[in-house]
Amino acid sequence: MPFNTNALIGFFGGIALLITAIFLTSNSPVMYLNPEAAMIVVGGTLAASLISYSYKQLGSAFSRVWRLLKPESIIGKDDIDVFIRVAALKQSGRLRAIEDEIKNTSSPFIKTGLQLLADGMPPDDIVNVLELRMRHQESIERNEAGVFKTMATYTPAFGLSGTLIGLVNMLRMMGEGATPKQVGLNMSLALVATFYGVVLANGVLRPIAAKIELKTQDRMRVMGTIVEALHSISEGRGSAHIREILYAIAATYQDDIGHHDTLEAMSEKELYGPES
Repeated sequence: MPFNTNALIGFFGGIALLITAIFLTSNSPVMYLNPEAAMIVVGGTLAASLISYSYKQLGSAFSRVWRLLKPESIIGKDDIDVFIRVAALKQSGRLRAIEDEIKNTSSPFIKTGLQLLADGMPPDDIVNVLELRMRHQESIERNEAGVFKTMATYTPAFGLSGTLIGLVNMLRMMGEGATPKQVGLNMSLALVATFYGVVLANGVLRPIAAKIELKTQDRMRVMGTIVEALHSISEGRGSAHIREILYAIAATYQDDIGHHDTLEAMSEKELYGPES
């Protein structure tokens, strides 16, 4: 299964740089492995998130992370071919034949639009229905990004809590006559919790939220163009007009629109096909 190379390089590259820096600057890298600190930061963040969000919302947000790792074709060349054929069918008045084209696309959004078109719904009503669906989808995805933004505010706070717990223990040891070596060791361990919180917030959670928001923006742009194409088809515009609208998607998202849903950029000849 293919994965999003940029995301994987960023994630594992960041981990590698962090580990390298630790080994180059520390005589005892193992001291950065503190199960108690990890338990406070990760466990506390999850507990606070469960208070803030439902199981369903958290599950939806974490499942979105998995989808971010996979390259996503927003619209494929096959979908564009479907639009061009549907435009010709609409011009010839063969609305029932449009239903036969619905099975040729895997996009639920496009399927909905084509079904509304086949049912003879007025152009403005088609736009209203699809825009309502767009707003619903955008709301879901922005809420998922919000989950990770919220978690990113919790992790540093719980990291600081872990540090305070460590400092309390250190002061108690000082009162019991601990040696400077013991005090220094406990102080370093106490700060590891803050380290975990900062890294988790800024190296994982905030980048995930930003990635979700960027994907959402791209998806809404493409869906908006699809709505425009369907509106034009419903008004009886010809294939050439539809090609021009969809070519804007190909020009903007060459990495997402490919021949048979690969990541190869489409040429103008592939998009337009042979001239009639």
